[in-house]
Amino acid sequence: MNNFYIYIYLDPRKQGQYICGEYQFDYEPFYVGKGKNNRYREVYHRTNKYFKNKINKIKQFGLEPIVFKLYENLSETQSFELETKLIKEIGRINLNTGRLVNITDGGEGSSGYKHNETTKEIISRKERKNFSDIKNEFKKRNYILLTKENEYKNNYQKLNYICPRGHKGSIKFNNFVYDHGCCECWKTIHSNKMKGKNSELIIQDIIQIKLLLMIKKLTQQEIADIFGVSRRSISDIKNNKTWSYAKIGEIS
Repeated sequence: MNNFYIYIYLDPRKQGQYICGEYQFDYEPFYVGKGKNNRYREVYHRTNKYFKNKINKIKQFGLEPIVFKLYENLSETQSFELETKLIKEIGRINLNTGRLVNITDGGEGSSGYKHNETTKEIISRKERKNFSDIKNEFKKRNYILLTKENEYKNNYQKLNYICPRGHKGSIKFNNFVYDHGCCECWKTIHSNKMKGKNSELIIQDIIQIKLLLMIKKLTQQEIADIFGVSRRSISDIKNNKTWSYAKIGEIS
């Protein structure tokens, strides 16, 4: 029966023109899938933690992801082919080829199917990035990568680093790519905010502040209280007197 379809998730925080091959979207696409019945609306029964993390970030700003069907009335074979094509056109974040949080190229995952060991090995090799690309990703965020090339096996092992604030830690490369950073930094920042101290704002904070200002659900004072800064600081950010170079599109 032709009861399969292809669906796509878009990020409502990131409006613009996203041209991906023959496809064009008004918001940034971040996930492509195949399914039937109500699969496209199931969010939390997923094994893809990067997908769930993306959904949670969107919901933190009082928004809902945009999801709709691109193709309907497909056979399972057709859905596999179109899923693979669409993922290739848009590209995946963990391969540095695009925007999707999909962890494979699609075309697998039929009901009850499990990868055999050979297939798992093939996928593992595909997920092993060039080490120089990994070093560049850490360098772009001012992290010092301590793990050496001869110690690197794949994207799922923990890599040792020193963050811009001098904390030592370890993180899987896939997690690092999906906007996770130094745990110690976030613990310190969150602790300061909860205590109402004058926080040292970083770029991720500024992007979130600008999003909160844009959706207009909180007052400037309420936003200031969340981030442990003065209302004047929030006003200056809103009026581009400070942090004018920080753009909403930078958040992931």
